[in-house]
Amino acid sequence: MAADNDARLQISLIGVFAFLLLGIGAANYLFYHAESTASRERAQAELVAIADLKAHEIDNWRRERLGDAATVRDNIALAPLVSRWLNARPGSDDAAEARRWLQLYVGNFDYQDAALIDRRGRVIAATKADLPFPDTSREQREQALRSGNAILSDLWALPDGSQGLDLLTPLPALPGRESPGLLLLRVAPSKVLYPMLQHWPTPTASAEILLVEQRGTRIVYLNELRHQAGAALTLSLDAGLTTLPAVYAARGDSRVMEGIDYRGLVVYAATQPVPGTDWGLVAKIDESEILKPLHERIGLMIFVSTLLVIVAGGVTLVLWQAQRDLVRQQRQRDATAREQLQRVTDRLTESQKIGRIGSWERDLVSNRLWWSEESYRLFDITPDLMPEPDYDFFLKRIHPEDRVGMRLLVQSAVASGEPYAIDYRVCLPNGDERIFQNTGQVVRDSQGTPIRTAGTVQDVTELRRQEHALRERGEQLRTIIENIPGGVSLMDGNLDFVAFNAEFGRLLDFPPELVGRTPLPMMELALFNARRGDYGPGDPQALAEQVVALARTPVAHHFERARPDGTIIEVHGAPLPGGGLRDHLHRRDRTAPQRGKPGAGEEGLRQQPGSDHDHRREEPDRFGERGLHADHRLRPRRGDRPGPAHAGIGAT
Repeated sequence: MAADNDARLQISLIGVFAFLLLGIGAANYLFYHAESTASRERAQAELVAIADLKAHEIDNWRRERLGDAATVRDNIALAPLVSRWLNARPGSDDAAEARRWLQLYVGNFDYQDAALIDRRGRVIAATKADLPFPDTSREQREQALRSGNAILSDLWALPDGSQGLDLLTPLPALPGRESPGLLLLRVAPSKVLYPMLQHWPTPTASAEILLVEQRGTRIVYLNELRHQAGAALTLSLDAGLTTLPAVYAARGDSRVMEGIDYRGLVVYAATQPVPGTDWGLVAKIDESEILKPLHERIGLMIFVSTLLVIVAGGVTLVLWQAQRDLVRQQRQRDATAREQLQRVTDRLTESQKIGRIGSWERDLVSNRLWWSEESYRLFDITPDLMPEPDYDFFLKRIHPEDRVGMRLLVQSAVASGEPYAIDYRVCLPNGDERIFQNTGQVVRDSQGTPIRTAGTVQDVTELRRQEHALRERGEQLRTIIENIPGGVSLMDGNLDFVAFNAEFGRLLDFPPELVGRTPLPMMELALFNARRGDYGPGDPQALAEQVVALARTPVAHHFERARPDGTIIEVHGAPLPGGGLRDHLHRRDRTAPQRGKPGAGEEGLRQQPGSDHDHRREEPDRFGERGLHADHRLRPRRGDRPGPAHAGIGAT
């Protein structure tokens, strides 16, 4: 039997360890999945930023080259020199001067060759003899002369295996004449363009920038590649490859994707068109580089987890009973933690859904907006109908009476840089009018210039309606209380007066500064009464605490109280559902006959021998308490009859 128990125990332990191993493996897998997703998203965001940066750098570089050309074209002072150079005899001083002028461009800029070409296409002067020209050279020359503007050709392969890009600009002409010819500036992309593309902002082993162009049915790689030497203008791939990021870049698409690069490896890539050209740009990085740190961490985690399980197994074999209890307790704790986590997650998800909060951004330069899905739902429009809403559309949805206020607030926030919040009405297409709240802040660039605003939008219609209704009900309640004959007071379960009218203070002779606020603790009023002698001799603090302690269990009450000024105050009180007390006080002249005892005066208020009621009348118990609960520990005010211990201040 013991052997069977040991065998069953060993099987159980093996099962437990197997379960632990599976659990650890599942946890590692979930961790890997979550971390790989996060790593992928971070890499893609970085690729988008770098692709956008490089596209702008190339655009600026092209603008600089066209600016060089425009400087020559618009320099009228060069017209006589150019005319003389174009008509110079070979070997003359003018020809030498022209070559020296051309050499300045080669020596000081990223140009590898320069030449003067007359209108018939003849090379008059050049920095190098026998300059080669692309097949499209004549067409480009004619276009430059016809348009009067500089022409920047496509990248093309030179006979020596290098790459070039020709910049043709019309030469300045003498007044009243046409341009005598063209200036050719042959850009050497290896000097500036290629190094600019090869520079990656962060250290990396595989990332690179690709410059591509679709020529016919092929995608041609225009720049030198990191992983394949001599690929510029020689490497081309089929334009029908849907997994190739360069295909989408050459089409002018801007996207983030996971694809296969020219080496056949899986990469993460961001594509971007280059403004003003047929070029496309790809920023990519190998998937293996992105996930390598994660793989290393996962390997370490698996090793450590396995080692811990083995160590735990050895301890368990020695202390199996204790370990079994610990495992059971741990399972219970894990289950509880999961349940609590799930509850928190469910509550958070539900609160986000109920809250109806959307987020937005506005580009202050283009006035374009970005909306989250919830923002689209709030404004009753789908992203398909308006993928990029503008600020004017947003203002049109605002109620006409609120538009000026919104414009002024946003303008003020942009000028001051301060965060802002505003409520405004929105007119939806279905005719509904809703109240939204915008909270936003201004984002500035490194020079302090406002570039965009960002914030949240929330539908607060129901909240504002409820606040309005509460204010109306509060005013109604205040009006009712102030117009009730006599003094009225309401005290909550914490013995704080939450409402009373002005007559309440006058009847009990409280100064206005004492009863000028709510909530008003009963202790303050009791202490005031004790200090002015209402409870007789003794320590005022102790007397006030006694009164408050006796009032913690209020019951229904009805009694009369004589005041030193010759008046009698009749008090009706009853507990409130859920705790608290309601008192209603009436002033009656001291000489007026008492109810049920005609002609009773001052002496009628005194305690009658043998009486159990202290001249108080019981009231039917409507709240499950005794009708009258007298407690003679309460000290009377001088000349007054003691009131019920469980009444409010009106009874003290």
